[in-house]
Amino acid sequence: MATVIAALGGSLLRPEVEERHAWLESLIEIVRDRVAMDDRLGLVVGGGAAAREGIALARPLIDSEDRLDKIGIAATRLNAAIVRESLADAGIPVSGTIPHSVNEAASLLENRQVVVMGGTRPGHTTDAVAIRLAIAAGAERCVIATNVAKVHDADPRTNSDA
Repeated sequence: MATVIAALGGSLLRPEVEERHAWLESLIEIVRDRVAMDDRLGLVVGGGAAAREGIALARPLIDSEDRLDKIGIAATRLNAAIVRESLADAGIPVSGTIPHSVNEAASLLENRQVVVMGGTRPGHTTDAVAIRLAIAAGAERCVIATNVAKVHDADPRTNSDA
């Protein structure tokens, strides 16, 4: 039995394809396979387009980065709810709540095979939350999943030399 933490970039929930639910179906199968191997999984879901759009809408009215981060956190929790409810509906033993902190998530992982969460505090990315959860839960592995094919030193969408 292994404990694995995965940061799922919110952009993975809204790929630019017709059948957006296909990604969730694939995730359900991966989680089902890991649960069958008796692994414990902590999934930390990012905000993706929902966060970017919400923050862009509010930015002209809100000067505080902390307040804007709270909008992003709300988007991560919305995306986490989509993932959690999809897993639960598929019969996967997922925690009934979306934790608000790394400590709460680590505690839930002691008794549940799968825990899904979003962001926690302003200034913390969901990748950072996943790493903190991996440490708190004593995970053997922490995976950062995103829709970027490799590590870049700049945004490859705007810089061809990245």
